[in-house]
Amino acid sequence: MMSNSSTQESQLIQTTPPASTPTKATLGRPPKRTMSQKCNKCLKAHFININEKINVLLDFKKDYTGGREIPVSSEKALMMSLWYLGQGNLFLVAEKFDVAVSTAYKYTEIISTFVLGVSGAIDGSNIKFKAPLSQQESYIDKNCNHSIKLQIIATKEKIITNIMNVGFPGSVHDSRVFKNSLIYTDIKENNNKTKYFTTNEYHLVGDKAYPLLTWLMTPYKQAGHLQRTQILHNKKHSTTRVVVENAFGILK
Repeated sequence: MMSNSSTQESQLIQTTPPASTPTKATLGRPPKRTMSQKCNKCLKAHFININEKINVLLDFKKDYTGGREIPVSSEKALMMSLWYLGQGNLFLVAEKFDVAVSTAYKYTEIISTFVLGVSGAIDGSNIKFKAPLSQQESYIDKNCNHSIKLQIIATKEKIITNIMNVGFPGSVHDSRVFKNSLIYTDIKENNNKTKYFTTNEYHLVGDKAYPLLTWLMTPYKQAGHLQRTQILHNKKHSTTRVVVENAFGILK
């Protein structure tokens, strides 16, 4: 007579399913990647792409040779900029990466503008002129001058790349002039964004008078409770956008 332990072992052997045998369909097939692995691969590829572009960018910024400045690699320049965008303190960046404050400022300014993907700044300005006698009141602006609106896009080199609209009375708001411009109708109605931007990485910057769009970045609205990162964003945004005001100053 078999013992109880032998009977239990026999039942266990019978109920234990056999190990799965690999089929032809599974042989040689690599294991499926998890979502985390896919994201890491995309992030790594994106970082390498940015790093290659920064290498090209920094090649054009080697004009400064004064002092004892030690060249900074593209990887270190990118990390300094990301740290600065998160902390907002150049002294901490300089201490963290063991560089001079002036070096930290130089590279964070270069890379921050690049990382933001800004291709130009947009703004409108009033141009004084002699209004027709029959339409004197139509062209009076907020400063009680007769003027027309001129709206432009300018690069960081203060080069005007687009004259969007000219001729609206000076009293018309910038947002209305913008929504009647060719670039707005081309992108919004005709979906022709590639005419103005080579890739989706690039966009314009404009002040609070403009609407926030996927291709137009505006500052956070001052409501009295902005976070530190939002205040830093507005500061960087203003520093970047000032080029269009400088372009107007040269034009006038």
